Amino acid sequence: MADRRGAVGLDRRYRIGRRAGRPGAPDDHLSHAAGLLATTRLSHHEIAYLSGYGTEAALAKAFKRERGETLGAHRPAARGAPEINVAASAA
Repeated sequence: MADRRGAVGLDRRYRIGRRAGRPGAPDDHLSHAAGLLATTRLSHHEIAYLSGYGTEAALAKAFKRERGETLGAHRPAARGAPEINVAASAA
């Protein structure tokens, strides 16, 4: 029964709890989230939902752990936006 629920996306453990290299692995979800951050103006909450995470906090924690940067830092970096150092430009 659990396999059928997972196959149709009802079992959260199936979707994000699988080991790397298999369908539904956390890396797949983080890659999807990174792509949405880079190419859309969706909110972090919307991206978390579309990537298979229950909350924005769960996505943010996994993203920081696996990618070493926050959701907010990834978006401009992925778009190629220049980094602005306010302290240096004020001097």
